Amino acid sequence: MSENFWQEIKKAVRKKISEQHYNTWIDPIQFDEINQKTINISVSNKFIKDWIDKNYKEIILSEAKSISNEID
Repeated sequence: MSENFWQEIKKAVRKKISEQHYNTWIDPIQFDEINQKTINISVSNKFIKDWIDKNYKEIILSEAKSISNEID
């Protein structure tokens, strides 16, 4: 799995949230790697990290799991 996997996740998330929220919160996320069933991503600061954890983490994980059974 790779950057293409992350792009598939983003595409699926984009269908479930508003375009404005996608552009503000999801599109800027940088994919780092998949390591032992975990997706590692980067954001620019703690505020954004906390916001994504609170508001988008579950949808991101749900979409990742629907695309690959290798994600926990």
